[in-house]
Amino acid sequence: MIRFEHVGKVYPDGTTAVDDLSCDVTEGELVTLVGPSGCGKTTTTMMVNRLIEPTAGRILVDGADIAAVDPVKLRRRIGYSAKAAASRLRAEGARWAVVLGGDGTLHGWVSDDSLAIAGEQGTVGDLTRRMDAWVPVGAPLKQAFSEMLPHDAGWVAVLDGTRFLGVLTPAKLHEALRRSVDADAQGVARDQVEFDSVADA
Repeated sequence: MIRFEHVGKVYPDGTTAVDDLSCDVTEGELVTLVGPSGCGKTTTTMMVNRLIEPTAGRILVDGADIAAVDPVKLRRRIGYSAKAAASRLRAEGARWAVVLGGDGTLHGWVSDDSLAIAGEQGTVGDLTRRMDAWVPVGAPLKQAFSEMLPHDAGWVAVLDGTRFLGVLTPAKLHEALRRSVDADAQGVARDQVEFDSVADA
């Protein structure tokens, strides 16, 4: 069962997204939140798995206060619909998201377009695509270039073994390329240019 006890969410700019919500959702019950855009539907669902933290009240899942539960372990138990994920991406101004397994390992990536099309008919896991553009954390930036180009990727995932650490963007790679071009202009041999590692970037 999921229980909301006087739950509220006020954002730093003073916007009240949820105000004194109290209700129970019993096991097996299907509940739909209905209301106009901006009324707090997405915020409410995201507070359940702590993607957004409430500013008032508490939420209990099977009797346990989620504030005391490790967020990763909590999210392993709670599915996330494609529609809710699409709303989250739009709120963040993002076009895609990295998808991780419950243990933090890289599962793949998903686009906002695929999430929006699926709506309530799929889950994030169903729509995840394998991430081909990735490098280990100790790799030189030149290796990141070689991974990004053939996959026509706008980013490269950085892994420590199988654990996802972050994304390396073209801006960082272009900065390294600029240093190389500058060295050429100064007559410095290309193989003498010191590139930062992925970890430094």
